[in-house]
Amino acid sequence: MKTQIFIMRHGETDWTNGKAGTSPSELPINADGIRQSENMVQIIKDLQFDVVFCSSLLRARQTAEIAVPDREIIFDDRIVEINFGDVGEVALEKRSEVFTAFYDGKFKPKGAETFKEIEYRVVSFLDAVQKGCGSKKVLVITHAGISRVIRRYFWGFPKEKHYSVFPSPKPCEIIKVQ
Repeated sequence: MKTQIFIMRHGETDWTNGKAGTSPSELPINADGIRQSENMVQIIKDLQFDVVFCSSLLRARQTAEIAVPDREIIFDDRIVEINFGDVGEVALEKRSEVFTAFYDGKFKPKGAETFKEIEYRVVSFLDAVQKGCGSKKVLVITHAGISRVIRRYFWGFPKEKHYSVFPSPKPCEIIKVQ
């Protein structure tokens, strides 16, 4: 039996539904994010995960510490949010246009990771999880951008469709990817 992998987006921040994308900013979850995380405690207990991995960024760490109390959480920098460089905090109305161009390889902002670099670190993480966790049930608490990369890895789809095919998961939404 192969590793079962579920992803969960961190709880809401003041920027989640606001005016900007967050990139790897150290934003805390807000009051709604705290409530969302608290609402996940029983759901996560019922799903009986064997291992919990989490992005090392503050908003993901806070979500994990609330939603998965009394469990070891393994923090991993390979699943931090995508670094979009100078446009990481892009206005909401421009987000689709800018991110689509980025994922398509037509636009690389100063200081940003390339899609190849992002894929390398995420695939490295996923390969290590599958190799190291055997037939365990795994929860990965991460970010909207990284959740797209993970879903693309397991479900296919060409890079050019990356942004349009995979909408952002809602805060604290759990999705089974494998």
